Amino acid sequence: MDRPVTAQKIRGKRSIDAALVARLCACLVVACCLVCAPQAHAQVTVEPPAQAVAAASPPASPPPAEADQPVQSYRFAHAHADRVVLMPTGDTQPKGTVFVSDYELVLLQVGYAPTDRLQLAVGGFTDFGKQGVFDFTLKASLHRSPWLRIAALASADYLHAGRQALLAGRVGGAGQLCFEPACRSSATLASFVVLTDLPSVLFPIAVSAGMIARVSEAFSLLFEYSTFWNASTRLSFIDQSLFLLSYGLRIAGNTQWEFDLCFLRTLATSSARDTAPFFRLFGAPFVAITYRFQP
Repeated sequence: MDRPVTAQKIRGKRSIDAALVARLCACLVVACCLVCAPQAHAQVTVEPPAQAVAAASPPASPPPAEADQPVQSYRFAHAHADRVVLMPTGDTQPKGTVFVSDYELVLLQVGYAPTDRLQLAVGGFTDFGKQGVFDFTLKASLHRSPWLRIAALASADYLHAGRQALLAGRVGGAGQLCFEPACRSSATLASFVVLTDLPSVLFPIAVSAGMIARVSEAFSLLFEYSTFWNASTRLSFIDQSLFLLSYGLRIAGNTQWEFDLCFLRTLATSSARDTAPFFRLFGAPFVAITYRFQP
């Protein structure tokens, strides 16, 4: 009787052990499922629906940074864009611009640009007695591209000094080579000839080469070399064979006003003998100020 009981007990223990093993295997399977389920869930939830992606995605074309903004053209940013020091450049003032310029604090000029390619100016100086200069100038832009600007000029001038008087006209042009599309730095070649009704008198042909070198938004360096050939010897206030070197600094306050502080130095040794050492070395100071606005 004992043996059957013992065998029965053994069989019962074996069945219990098998059940425990089965339960352990089931627990392992459940644990593996629990471990893998968060990863699968994470993989599913990481990828939102297409509508949510489209709604949460940034704009296709975000606004450019300040460094990527287009550079403003020189004639819109600078009031002295129509000249180097004394000689003109190949550009004009923007359409609708009224500009007022002052040279050496005594010579005043007022101008207006009726179109984007045409400007006119009236200026002069007089001491209401012995001498005076009056000028009317018309300037037209013939070609304007990112690298080249070409302009033509025509002027009517009246000069008087003591008992001598002169009514003349000037015809010329200017070509400006830009070193960048905005033309903030450029080289200019300009020339004009003086016309008069006095055939017995020779008048000058002027040729000038100049450069505007941008240093910063507010400062530019100016260089200009001018020659005047075949000037009349019958008029005491016009020197013969004048060679003039002009250089200085251009200061831009904003797009409305600009200030040029330059020196004009003649290269003729005979005319420099009687001048002071400072002016003989650096030249005579020259100041030009322009204010412009659009009514």
